[in-house]
Amino acid sequence: MSEIDYVIPGIVVEKEGIVDISDLYKLMRNWLEKRDYSVVEKEYVDEVAEKSSISIKWEGEKDVDDYTRFIIKVGIKGKVENVRLKKKNAVKGVISIKFESCMEQDYEEKWENSPVFKFFRGIFDKYGMKNRFNKYSKELRENTYDLYYEVKAYLGLLKTVEK
Repeated sequence: MSEIDYVIPGIVVEKEGIVDISDLYKLMRNWLEKRDYSVVEKEYVDEVAEKSSISIKWEGEKDVDDYTRFIIKVGIKGKVENVRLKKKNAVKGVISIKFESCMEQDYEEKWENSPVFKFFRGIFDKYGMKNRFNKYSKELRENTYDLYYEVKAYLGLLKTVEK
């Protein structure tokens, strides 16, 4: 079984108001694809009731090398109602977007075939790959926060500093 190290266990953006979900969807998908992440939609639930609820889960995966893979998970949840906004469909209500990221080592499970290989993999990860994993961890953290701030900017939630 591959090893998973969580880099960012969860950061959340919340917005109360009107949000164009399709534009937000495109923004995040384009951001991930532009940085060579393959996007897999794990869940899409749009329940219509007195007040609709929406739940979307994505995973963006990027193979960094033959041994390490970056994973950025995005989850969108909200209690909303549909509204019409300048010939576009949007939602009004509370939207919560959660970002998580982790690194997966030995994602092809090449080192899992025998206990001896698994033991040596543990030693190699701890001592031989430590600097590389630290560099990868920093890069994945930067990617996750970049996407997080991109979404915050789109939703108009970034605070500007006055000089």
